[in-house]
Amino acid sequence: MFKLLKWLILVSLLLISILMIDQFLLSLPETRPVQGAISRFYKDFRNRLLTLTIGQPEQSEPNKPMLPSIEGIIEQSRPADQKASTKESPRYIYADRHGELHFAESLEAIPPQHRSEAQVLAE
Repeated sequence: MFKLLKWLILVSLLLISILMIDQFLLSLPETRPVQGAISRFYKDFRNRLLTLTIGQPEQSEPNKPMLPSIEGIIEQSRPADQKASTKESPRYIYADRHGELHFAESLEAIPPQHRSEAQVLAE
């Protein structure tokens, strides 16, 4: 019984410590450039973690636009024809004469001698 109580107290102290560190990093004043960078990084990191677990990000400053996600930036940088082609066209896998596996976006990208052995990847 004593060991269980000891573990419960230790876990409680750990959680309280994490909560205190979280609140400290959220209220860190931006008096120096390093402190401002740390504060902005932690707030962005925390919002992204909450987005992954809860689904809706919280916005600390309502007038400031949210930073885009990396997936959104990648999707915006792709040309429109490439966006359509990646979702509609099948992808292929084939092995060369040495037995190494290769991936191709289209059948034309596969060397002619390996096209007969190429297989379509399942989505």
